Amino acid sequence: MPRRSTSVTSEVTRFGLAGLAAVALLAGLVLVAVSRVSTSESLRSARDQARLAGYGIVEPVLVDSLTLDHPGSDTAIQAIDSLVQTRVLRNESSE
Repeated sequence: MPRRSTSVTSEVTRFGLAGLAAVALLAGLVLVAVSRVSTSESLRSARDQARLAGYGIVEPVLVDSLTLDHPGSDTAIQAIDSLVQTRVLRNESSE
């Protein structure tokens, strides 16, 4: 009789380990999928934010005097630089 008990215990242990391995494999696959999706979403969001900053903040204040051969280009470049520093590259970790 003890031999049968050991056999049942062995089978239950094998079944439990197989289930645990399946759960671990599934968790690994989910982790990889979530990682890929989150990376893709982060890149898409960064592209969208850069596009919005370019079109909505910088483009409206672009002027012809930004060309280097134009008189007053230094002032125009400094104004654009200041705008980019304060409105585009601001530290958003506090928001």
